[in-house]
Order: sequence, then structure tokens, then C-alpha cells
Amino acid sequence: MLEDAGHTFLYFPPYSPDLNPIEKKWAQAKHIRRTLTCSIDLLFQFLISESFYTGVVIVI
Repeated sequence: MLEDAGHTFLYFPPYSPDLNPIEKKWAQAKHIRRTLTCSIDLLFQFLISESFYTGVVIVI
């Protein structure tokens, strides 16, 4: 039916979260949040701060 209308059906490989880099960053963010027991807002402030990239830990 699709071919009759001029469309091609493509099969995609199964989805694997291990191959998606954003899934690893979300896992890292969740780990930081559990470790610091902080709010979502504080977590995102931490993640976008320079301290996240330099390895310096902010103690609040």
C-alpha cells in the first residue's frame, strides 16, 4: 500500500540509550542531584557554571 503511493518503508535499528550521548549526561546530572540532594534549579545552575567543567565542587 505504501509503495503504491510512492513511499518507501525503512526499517530502523532498535533504539539503544547507550548510544545516545544525552542519556549519559542525564544520568550524570541525576547522580549529581542525588549526591548533593539539591533542587532541580540548583542542579542546572551548577551544570551551567564553570565549576562543572573545571571539576571544582561547590559546597552549599
